[in-house]
Amino acid sequence: MAALFIHFLGGIGWGWTAPTILKLQSVNSDFRISKRKISWLVSIGEIGRMASTILSPSLVDNLGRKGCMVFGSLLYIVVWGTIIYTRNVYILLTARFLFGFVEGMADVASIIYTAETCSPNFRGTAAGALVLSLLAGLTLDFY
Repeated sequence: MAALFIHFLGGIGWGWTAPTILKLQSVNSDFRISKRKISWLVSIGEIGRMASTILSPSLVDNLGRKGCMVFGSLLYIVVWGTIIYTRNVYILLTARFLFGFVEGMADVASIIYTAETCSPNFRGTAAGALVLSLLAGLTLDFY
């Protein structure tokens, strides 16, 4: 369940930028940023995801697979709180970087956790459920 939840939260985060960019570029927006910073806003999450590949294996070993996913879920709460309340573009970019880092960490932890806890006959279904959970989060952004 923890693996499904963290991928659902990841889907929400990846889809968040598409509808938000239109709002940020609106003339009525009180938080306007340049097109260059918008491109950074969209891409810096992937940079964070790449950076997580360096630390994720040691985090997964030290915190445990499930512990790493719970820690990631808590970091998502911090990230979303920061995104909701900030009016500084650099803090927003930092939150998006951290989001990508957590998503990369969750990818590693959830796949290892699923492989270790599921029977061989159920692993494919469980992996498919992780992808569906991510897509459900993406879909939720557009409603």
